[in-house]
Amino acid sequence: MSFVDNYGGIHAREWTAIHTSVYTIFNLANGILQNDTKLMKILENIEIVVFPVLNPDGYEYTRSDPRNALVRMWRKSRSHERCATNRNGEKSCCRGTDLNRNFAYKFAETGTSYHPCSEIYHGAGAFSEPESRNVRDAIINSEFTGRIDAYITLHAYSQLFIYPYSNRKRHYPQDVAQLKKVAQKAVSAISRLFGTHYLIGTGPEIIYIYS
Repeated sequence: MSFVDNYGGIHAREWTAIHTSVYTIFNLANGILQNDTKLMKILENIEIVVFPVLNPDGYEYTRSDPRNALVRMWRKSRSHERCATNRNGEKSCCRGTDLNRNFAYKFAETGTSYHPCSEIYHGAGAFSEPESRNVRDAIINSEFTGRIDAYITLHAYSQLFIYPYSNRKRHYPQDVAQLKKVAQKAVSAISRLFGTHYLIGTGPEIIYIYS
């Protein structure tokens, strides 16, 4: 059986990613309740797991005072305050980690920051945050070993379909041809349904380098 893992809301301010995840759950549940034959046929061969809000504390913070731009546009988690000192000996302390840069693969290699006050602060170490550890632990759970065929993360910036890898240019996984094919089918389906157009490629090709 194929297994699809989907999560949204790793960046607190990207509300529509969370809304899309919740709407996906609603449509799946509603289709099951109505015994939608097409959906039921799909679910015979595919198991879907959705993390609707990967960064719940950050998300709730952005909702606490949406008229305040600094609050509404908060990106990181709300992890405890960390401090750093610059070359002039000046100390500054800030809360939160960019969870999207807290994973182990090529941790802190590029497109990230050591400074806790940066929006792209990578954290104290790979998987230092409970949110990223939750994703890791779910994926490596023995129940799912060898069963994950797709892993999808939702963001709310631009119209991009990004596949690995993003840590440097012209760096691709072995199945990049298959990834491109899947991406092309996905963006074609979205275009037919909504008339929107998405760019396809790795991070460095269509947006920026990061890890």
